[in-house]
Amino acid sequence: MENARSPYSISKRPPKNHAKSSCDTGPQMRRRTSHVRRKSYFYVRFRDLQTGGYLSAVSSGCTTRDAAVIWAKEEYERRFNGRPQPENPRLVDFLLSVWNPDSYFVKEKAQEGRDLSAEYVLNNGKAIKKHLQPYAELAQTRLTNLTPALIKKWRMHLADCGISARVINTTWQAIRAPVRWWEDGNRVEFPLRKA
Repeated sequence: MENARSPYSISKRPPKNHAKSSCDTGPQMRRRTSHVRRKSYFYVRFRDLQTGGYLSAVSSGCTTRDAAVIWAKEEYERRFNGRPQPENPRLVDFLLSVWNPDSYFVKEKAQEGRDLSAEYVLNNGKAIKKHLQPYAELAQTRLTNLTPALIKKWRMHLADCGISARVINTTWQAIRAPVRWWEDGNRVEFPLRKA
């Protein structure tokens, strides 16, 4: 199995038992097929970001783990184009996947000539984990259900906890930029323009 943050899971499946067909009647046929060794293949399950579970397993056609990992990465890019595919992912899941040095968001910014430093990406990921993830009301909200009132409530909560305005604004920026990027890519109206 891959680590928990991976968008896919890889497992090895042994070959299925050879089912005896109607033409496997004589001892000669059994002897001829008994020496054939069947290979195990690696199967890949892609993560469904809406439910947090995995989709049905798909055979990679690969007999080694390294080849299966390469296939899974390529297949993920082909199927999902690197962007989170669910129509409406949870905010915290989406943000933690975006603030990753290997994310499509970071790569796209680099192609636009706006390289995001590894430290910047790491700090934004830490801010999301520290200041957004514990606040379940906002963290578990689906992207299209975000409202300015919900953001203001979260910001007030942080202020009441003694968090400085600078940290609140930095965390807010770590939320706002990826959400806008997601909504531009999915052609959804940005609900937080007034927040």
